Amino acid sequence: SCDISNPIWKLAFDRSQYNKSNKYIKLYNAIMYFMDVPVFYSPYLAFPTNKQRRSGLLSPLFGYEIDDGFIYEQPIFWAIAPNMDLEFNPQIRTKRSYGEYSTFRFADTKYSHGGIRVGYFKDKSSYESANNKDDSHYGIEFKYDNSNVFSKYNDGLYINAIYLNDIDYLNLQKTSFGDFGQSALQESKLNYYIQNNDYYVGVNTKYFINTRANVDNDTTLQILPSIQLH
Repeated sequence: SCDISNPIWKLAFDRSQYNKSNKYIKLYNAIMYFMDVPVFYSPYLAFPTNKQRRSGLLSPLFGYEIDDGFIYEQPIFWAIAPNMDLEFNPQIRTKRSYGEYSTFRFADTKYSHGGIRVGYFKDKSSYESANNKDDSHYGIEFKYDNSNVFSKYNDGLYINAIYLNDIDYLNLQKTSFGDFGQSALQESKLNYYIQNNDYYVGVNTKYFINTRANVDNDTTLQILPSIQLH
């Protein structure tokens, strides 16, 4: 807690063990207090005390919706390397069914970073019939930002793309990934530019997916790629 003399919350325990080499602490019979009121108990807690990323369980996410019931998601974090990680997000909705989202994040150079998320959720037949929805919701998202693609040039690349079969692929996510709103018309975009003291060339392109029911995306109006030259 920030206030040491009069903390809003505190953690008490019977005994603890601290490993100096691994910088890891273990607590036994831990109780969390909020304003001197016990709100959480665990017979065992363990966590690192350094700032280095470690693989393990992240804080769970809870919720409740009338149609979906009780919602529970348990993120699982895998620190693959200093410049990449993988997060699994299995979730269950007691009245609806269960699904899984996975997110891979990376920094391939000191000038760039990106990530990929894939997800799938399968509805129960009873939920599908009651709500007149597709029984499966899936998609893939990709985002990438690079401020120096070719080291010999002054250039930059930005990608924010998505493919999904319906809008519930996004609605079912407890934490968002890309810059995609809850709109029925989803927009993917790619921007690239290269310049020097004399010239500037930019390429911009977009692609739209209409997630409205019974709409064939072949009839969705698309925008041709544009090129700017100065």
